Amino acid sequence: MTDILAVCHGGRLEPECSFLAWSIKKYVRGDYTFHIAIPEPSKHILPVKKQTLCILEKLGCQVFYFKNEFVEKRESLVKGDLTSNKLFALGKHFKGSHVVFLDSDTVFTREIEIHKLIKGHPLQAVVAKRNDSVKWAALFKYFFPEKCENKVPEFLNAGVLVFENKFLENILKEWESVFSQLSNKLLINKKLYPVFFRDQIALSLALQAKKIETGFLCPEYNYTKILLPNKKKMPVIMHYHHPAVICINFFLRRQFDEFAASCLPDNNNLPLAWKILASKGIIAKGILVVQYIYRVIISRIRKEICPYWFNRSVL
Repeated sequence: MTDILAVCHGGRLEPECSFLAWSIKKYVRGDYTFHIAIPEPSKHILPVKKQTLCILEKLGCQVFYFKNEFVEKRESLVKGDLTSNKLFALGKHFKGSHVVFLDSDTVFTREIEIHKLIKGHPLQAVVAKRNDSVKWAALFKYFFPEKCENKVPEFLNAGVLVFENKFLENILKEWESVFSQLSNKLLINKKLYPVFFRDQIALSLALQAKKIETGFLCPEYNYTKILLPNKKKMPVIMHYHHPAVICINFFLRRQFDEFAASCLPDNNNLPLAWKILASKGIIAKGILVVQYIYRVIISRIRKEICPYWFNRSVL
């Protein structure tokens, strides 16, 4: 049996998790349980609406609550702090032989037997695009001062992770420790890495520290490009990041419309971008797409020309 896990809290993660749950029910076959982990509300984390809980229950999700002690201790949030939710959610004792973690902004796009995700490694993930703003040599010197290593580890995309359950606790303990150190203001101010990607950087360093063997998933299991390939080469899991990407892709938009028709009778409680997506307003959807493309272009400019702005930490 396999446990599938996603994190949900109040705000945009509510429609994301609902859409993900709908796609799992439609496309995933085999022996699995889909868990939705909800952090206890705090000054930084909004509660999940009752309407969303009803939708998740209708879609067969098993909901459990957890406490994120890291976020609760923060006076103010830094970009990427909420990615720590996955670390605390994964701390639950799962019964299955494997645990599949999915970011809330992922969606299945074609049928798959869940066992095809499992290849017999302690951890499997898709290799992320190389991030040149990460100063790996300096990070290795900081975390492994006794070793004279100066190599770049595989930078994994933490949006889709497949753990062998018996190794999860060992990986998680080191992952939490490294994430906590990367969240120290003194280290953040050294600007050795973009703070938003601390979860992924921490995972790569934790695996290096524990010498954990990693298996690499094909990109079709965590497809991050904006445009989908043709129907014959559809990815299994689309990591869309923003509802505007659903607007751009005809197949995803059709999938969302089917989901909305059956699960979202009332659009009034949705975040604005999702409300636009669920509406029939073509002009509003066009504006949503233009805004998203503008954000992508500005982000690229910051990364290439103004790395200081890309690495700034305060929300």
